[in-house]
Amino acid sequence: RDFRTYEDVWNAYKKQVEAMLPTLLIGSSYYQQLWATLLPSPLMSSLFDNCMERGRDIVDGGTNPHASVGLWVTGVVNVGDSLAAIKKVVFDDKKITMAQLIDALDKNFEGAEDILKMLRDAPKFGNDVDYVDKIMNDVIVHYSDALEKFKGHEGRRFTMAAATIQYNQLFGAMLGALPDGRKAGEALGEGGISPYQGRNVSGATSTVRSVTKLNLVRSAGGNVLNMKFDPSS
Repeated sequence: RDFRTYEDVWNAYKKQVEAMLPTLLIGSSYYQQLWATLLPSPLMSSLFDNCMERGRDIVDGGTNPHASVGLWVTGVVNVGDSLAAIKKVVFDDKKITMAQLIDALDKNFEGAEDILKMLRDAPKFGNDVDYVDKIMNDVIVHYSDALEKFKGHEGRRFTMAAATIQYNQLFGAMLGALPDGRKAGEALGEGGISPYQGRNVSGATSTVRSVTKLNLVRSAGGNVLNMKFDPSS
């Protein structure tokens, strides 16, 4: 409630990510070790350098130091859209305060439909709008920077992968309201770097332009972009 600038919000967001990552990566490192012990991949190992010479499976450090593992990340677009909405509505246009925003989120926008409309009208990723596309890129680059500080089983490098399959529904069901205008319990963004459902209203070309502004070299684990077209078009 005491944040006075967008930079205050952004810096707090980054601190949260950096504080949570070490705990979140415990599970990933554990199942990497299980794979190496219980689910080796001898055929795939035979096709990669160093595995045969070392007598080590590809999932057990056979290709180190070049091995990596993609860490799936759900809700990247929700984070980008939320930060952009806070920046626009609270700090640039000064239509509401941080306290009003937090109160509206706590109430799942009940009785705060005017605030919900303001947040939903803010720029959204997928429409070739630099304002929000830059923030989306900041989210990806920061997460990748934070992830690079850690190693998995047998020294495997973690890389970001913006992909979700159906976790966006599972995680969304457990998550409260967000500043991007998504209500509590609703699904998060599907795909990975796909614009949030129904928010890319400027056409397919604009969606592609938004995506190409992202530094996806930093999200080297792979990124899912879903684009759906009506057959009649």
